[in-house]
Amino acid sequence: MTSAVEHARILTGRMAGALMLSAFASVAFTPVSQAEESARTWFEQMGRAVEQLNYRGTFVHTLHNQMETMEVLHKSQDGRVYERMTSLTGAAREFLRQGEEIQCILKARKEVVVDLWQDQNPLMTSLPRYTEELGKYYQFEILPEAKRVAGRETIGVAIVPRDNYRYGYRLWIDRETFMPLLSDSVDTDGKLIETLQFTSIEYNPVFSATAFEPTLNTQDFNWIKPAGYSGKQRLSNSTWHATKVPNGFSLSVSRVEGDGETRVEHHVYSDGLATVSVFTEHRTPGQAVMRGATQLGVTNAFGRLEGDFQITVVGEVPPDTVKFIGNSFRPRK
Repeated sequence: MTSAVEHARILTGRMAGALMLSAFASVAFTPVSQAEESARTWFEQMGRAVEQLNYRGTFVHTLHNQMETMEVLHKSQDGRVYERMTSLTGAAREFLRQGEEIQCILKARKEVVVDLWQDQNPLMTSLPRYTEELGKYYQFEILPEAKRVAGRETIGVAIVPRDNYRYGYRLWIDRETFMPLLSDSVDTDGKLIETLQFTSIEYNPVFSATAFEPTLNTQDFNWIKPAGYSGKQRLSNSTWHATKVPNGFSLSVSRVEGDGETRVEHHVYSDGLATVSVFTEHRTPGQAVMRGATQLGVTNAFGRLEGDFQITVVGEVPPDTVKFIGNSFRPRK
């Protein structure tokens, strides 16, 4: 049984290490300027490129003045996505994706964590679309400075939140392919938190038959799967809910893993761009407890106890957002 605290640790590590390349949902806001309309167009095209292009590249992840270099291979074939990300510096780890399943291989821990792809909101597809509702919370802008990234000409797009419950982003998008080659995450004060930048990229490479298999030897590793894992998400009637969430967020996924005292509820709240995961489980004697807030880059987590239950909240959102949702989580009456 993987506890909710362990879920949060796994999810936090995965979110910190994985590329911010999953397709973001897009926005429409009326009235709009020509510049904002243009920014949205670039963003919409980027969403398609991220999942549909075939590419191989190297990118640098910078967080708190620490840098990690990773290689990424990505292929889309017959509607199914294959991806492998391998660390080239720092701790040896690897992320593999085949369709809806992902594996996170952590050499130092001798663990392989198997889970479902975390684009939890079923509306957040590889073909992003604009909605007037989301436009109330984000504004899109063309950045004045153009940059040359990985030898490619780009155009800059800013995603600016309209309140303090979301982070902002600055993206530099390949003018020819619409691939995002540089991404900055900024906090509510506009300060840089995290950067992902391609240093090289090759489009339409020829992949070998084993390109998307692990390069790390997982012999004698411990394989961790969520309780009740079946390869498919199970929607269910939950016994817990958030009594209040920040404006714009709503429940997009509710999943139950296990039964009885091993039952873990997993809820995902999204505004169409940002997502927040909430885990609830019955505590057993000696089980680790998570209280208060923790942060790793753009990922924040918050934990508290509600009676005999552990509530754990994780998301790429400001600390106040996970705390807001965590403190409002209650059993249904």
